[in-house]
Amino acid sequence: KGGYTQNSNESLNSTVWALAPKSVSSGKNVLDIAPNISVCVYNDGFSSIMHIFHALGMKIGDEQRIKHAEQSLSDAAKQARIALKAHRKEELEQDVNSEGQLYGACIAE
Repeated sequence: KGGYTQNSNESLNSTVWALAPKSVSSGKNVLDIAPNISVCVYNDGFSSIMHIFHALGMKIGDEQRIKHAEQSLSDAAKQARIALKAHRKEELEQDVNSEGQLYGACIAE
């Protein structure tokens, strides 16, 4: 009985803290903007954020993600990854040869 209601002020505050949690350090700009966005979301829902993005000239979509994925699929990127992996493996083998194996299974001294 009772104690399970949340007044509108507490509900708005929870919306603000969802955008800028107290546990994460946020800059002044984030702390200035978070309440404004929260009021929009609280009053009109998430569609208001789309209106804000449109007014700011921000495009919403997967363009950047798709472009990055296509670049990472290119032959040059694949060869670079293989070369980097081989280089790291070589360095590790050199370290093990020069210092001996420092840790691993059955390495008790």
